[in-house]
Amino acid sequence: ALCLAAGIWLEQLDAVGYRHLRRVAASSGTVGRAAKRLTSELAPPPATVTTIRLLGGLRVEREGVQVVGPEWNRARVRQLKLFLATRGETTREDAIRALWPDLDIEPAQNNFRVTLSYLQRLLEPGRSRNEPSYLLHQTANVLHQTANVLRLNTGTHLRLDTELFSAAVAGAAEAVRLGHLREALKLHREALDLYRGDLGGAEQPDWATGAQTRLRSQFLAVALRAGELLLAEGDTDDPLGLAGRVLDVEPWSERAHRLQASAHLARGERAAARRTLDLCLARLDDLDVAPEPETTRLDRLTRLIASAAPVVGDP
Repeated sequence: ALCLAAGIWLEQLDAVGYRHLRRVAASSGTVGRAAKRLTSELAPPPATVTTIRLLGGLRVEREGVQVVGPEWNRARVRQLKLFLATRGETTREDAIRALWPDLDIEPAQNNFRVTLSYLQRLLEPGRSRNEPSYLLHQTANVLHQTANVLRLNTGTHLRLDTELFSAAVAGAAEAVRLGHLREALKLHREALDLYRGDLGGAEQPDWATGAQTRLRSQFLAVALRAGELLLAEGDTDDPLGLAGRVLDVEPWSERAHRLQASAHLARGERAAARRTLDLCLARLDDLDVAPEPETTRLDRLTRLIASAAPVVGDP
């Protein structure tokens, strides 16, 4: 327990603190031996911040600058990064089965070792070969006592856009619950800026479908809620854009059609609102689904408004 506590404490050190501990490890005596044992098992924290972006495509940034290199040109390196990022914590065996399902165990294990070394080199180019990785932890399995449990050490030095996105979504929901709508809108915008597209972009493998479904559901809810808050504040441009983003992903979303039609009405664009709702009702009819009560009420309202005298500038 004492060693575990010391290890957790060491992970919180910055690079300067770690170098000081290495100097202590070079000294003699009990303290020096203890420090030497710790520094041999745990990695120094990097001096830079690495961001892994998974939404809308795969890329790595270091201090805001995109990382390029021969390692990144390898598809399996990108897929291993995606697998680790979506799993949180996994095992070597699970990663091998996901990335090399058709290979025998020995060549698959060899491929995994090589791919893992490429990924570590990509994430921590300054790490010496005899130092453990700080950003990619390998720990022992409690049952088998083998170092086969893997996880990305996210936090101060390593950030995932998926984690930042989900944190912004959760914060926005809490702000809405508390009635802090301006703070909620700010967090909604942060989440929407982070969501650049599907998980992994065009490289999304089958095993990422579950995570993608969850993230897409969060995006749809955030985009619609943000659009409704903005429309309530008198903004009509952003709600139209957000409704369009949602409909690009989910063409049958009644809520998105209602947001789009309401924004058109607020702009005095009666015909555009009518076209939006006609399209919505046609899509629901194709699915043999009855419209929601809110859609029916808005449909009646737009028909009533459309029957009134035309407004100057209304298409």
